Amino acid sequence: GRDAPGYFSSNARKMFYLAKRDRNKGTLFADVAPWETISFQGGFDFTLDNYPGSQFGFQNMRTYSPSVGGLYAPLEWLRLFADYNFDWNAWRTDIGSRTSATTYPSRGKDRIHTIGLGSDMDLIKNLLGFRIQYGFSYGVSRISTMNATSGDYPSNKNSWNELLARLEYRLHKNVGLQLGYYFNRYNSKDFGVDIMDVWMGNYDSNSGQLRSIYLGDRFKDSYTAHVGFLSLRLSF
Repeated sequence: GRDAPGYFSSNARKMFYLAKRDRNKGTLFADVAPWETISFQGGFDFTLDNYPGSQFGFQNMRTYSPSVGGLYAPLEWLRLFADYNFDWNAWRTDIGSRTSATTYPSRGKDRIHTIGLGSDMDLIKNLLGFRIQYGFSYGVSRISTMNATSGDYPSNKNSWNELLARLEYRLHKNVGLQLGYYFNRYNSKDFGVDIMDVWMGNYDSNSGQLRSIYLGDRFKDSYTAHVGFLSLRLSF
């Protein structure tokens, strides 16, 4: 549990970050190797959070994350690996009105699928190694209002891709020189941000909604990144 006894602030955001929280958490993990060249692993995480002292903001949240993976080494110099992880998150939040004591509750559900696969290769034993790996993640967030006068929001959707290719030249058993390339692409469709303009003062007279944000606040924009790197790895 977490608490902040005797704390008071008129700023609701400060109260949220110091809110009392009761947490229950459990984790299971298993690793099985039926043969010398093959191994499997699986895990499960569960978290339940409650905020018993909060009138506004998060009221409760629960999360579970099952995962599975495997490693296959058909040759002494070649290893293949793959894994899959699923994240499920459900929460409830209450938002207060500035002009009345009315509370506007809403519920959200997040579902995220993540896969990863790749290979480690010893091109020259104890001298030159190569790794290549790819990861993909896709998430959908659904927000449902519990107020009869409000409709549900469209789902937010996010996807993420990455590719890593890396050569390592072993100068010593504990020292390696790495040369590689990293690619990352992120795409986002967020209804709460996409309808806004990046300047203040935009007002929709038909719906009565403010549709503007501060310049520089669109941190969820899609992007593509290409990175080349040269590094020195030390192991002990």
